Parts: sequence; C-alpha cells; structure tokens
Amino acid sequence: MRRPGKPAIRGPWITRTLPSRQNLSPGLLLNGSIVAPVAWYNGVTASAAGWASDTYGEALSRTAGAVLHHTYGAASPLSGPLDGGINCNGEGTSGNVDIFVGATSFCNLGTDDQAGEVIFQADSFAGAGTIAQKLLIGTPFGWRCMAVAGTPGTFTVYLWNTSSKVISSAQLATGTLYHAMWFLDRSGSGQVYINGARSGSATDISSMSAVNFNDTSTAFAMTSNNARTQGFDGRIFHLGLWQGAGMLDSHLQDALVLERYRNLMAI
Repeated sequence: MRRPGKPAIRGPWITRTLPSRQNLSPGLLLNGSIVAPVAWYNGVTASAAGWASDTYGEALSRTAGAVLHHTYGAASPLSGPLDGGINCNGEGTSGNVDIFVGATSFCNLGTDDQAGEVIFQADSFAGAGTIAQKLLIGTPFGWRCMAVAGTPGTFTVYLWNTSSKVISSAQLATGTLYHAMWFLDRSGSGQVYINGARSGSATDISSMSAVNFNDTSTAFAMTSNNARTQGFDGRIFHLGLWQGAGMLDSHLQDALVLERYRNLMAI
C-alpha cells in the first residue's frame, strides 16, 4: 500500500507522450455533446502559397499584393513533428502584413456561442497584434482575438457591434509559449484561460445574446486584420474554433480547459 500523498507508481506499460499539439482532440465535449470545430489550423502547414486547414475549415490564401512579413516552419518549444508554426513579423500597427482569408461566410458567429483555442508565443506586445478575426474594419461588427499592447501584454477577445465587450487575460510575457482558450456564452459571460487556468475576470456579455454577428462583406483573417494592419508579432502554432447554439455549460469549462492543457503538455 502506498503512503498517503505519494503518487502511484506507474508500470512500464504506460507510454508517456511528448508535449505536442497532436495530443489535442478536435472534438470538444460541450454541454453533453461532442462538438466538431469550424476551424482547425496547424501553424506548420502555413506557407507562402496559403494555409490548408487540418480537416476542419477552409483553405486560406495570402491576400494578393500583400507584403511578405511571414516566415514558415518556425521552431516550436513543443516536441511533435507537426508542432512548428508560422512566424509573423506584424510590426504592431505599422506596415503591410500578409493575411489569410476564406469565404466571407466562413466563421460567421451569428447568434452562436463560441469557444476558441490558440497556441502562440509573442515576440512583442508593442502594438495590437491580431491573431484571428471576423470583423468589419471601420464599422466594428464581429469578433476578434489578439495579443494587446502593454509591458507585459494581454490576450484579449472582443465581441463588437455598436459597442464592444472585452474579455481579457492577466498579463503575459514575451518569449513564452501560451495555450489560450476562451468561451463566449452569449447568455452569460466571456472568459479567457491561459495555460489551463482562468486568467482575468469573467465579462458579462448577456446584453449581446440576441445580436447577430453575421457579416458577409468581410473575410475571416489570421495574423493581421483585414486592412493588413495590427499584425501579430510572434509565432502561431495552432488555432481551433468551435461554435453552436446554446452549447456552453460554463461550470464545466474549468475542467475541460485544464484537461486540454494537461494533454497538450503531456502531464
């Protein structure tokens, strides 16, 4: 019998996996159902020719005429063969940057709830660095996740119509690998998680429960906004997005996120 407080000894039949994005399942158990992602991107597959989805989502292509501020196959602190990323030199709010776009109906949120997941490492929080968005620039309308300026910075998710709801993390550092998840429960609140734990305060977004965030005039964008500004400065290794009507069960989110982080890091 092992002493209380001592971990059980694991036999040699237990295979320890390495920290890897490949440890993450595309399906999320949300409100009793497995929900498939609407978007699932692996940073290692990004290239100058475009960015193919990993089974779920649309292939993205580089905007014609965009100045190249990306390099590909960036090394990752993770250990799997498909854990490399896209290196983005977004230069904050200045300069033309590549963006990857899909059909204008892709990733429309409508009146759905949303869950999102990104693995990233920031080089700078000097400007507002967009990771992904479906947002009409000029007349804000949609959603956006980004690394926000500051020393240190934050990971922030916006819901925008005529006003904005901001769901933000605690302060983050450059040069550190982060696993971020967020949940937008349209009848309740929005919450960001960093490395398996709640980060920052929950934000009441119930006033937007009936707002339709469909926008068929603006394309989904990654690595910068669709005006080719506010580019992310760092590496993106993974992005997953899930959405559906009434799919979130907020009291189970903590356990779900912790499980995914532990799977990612093989702990």
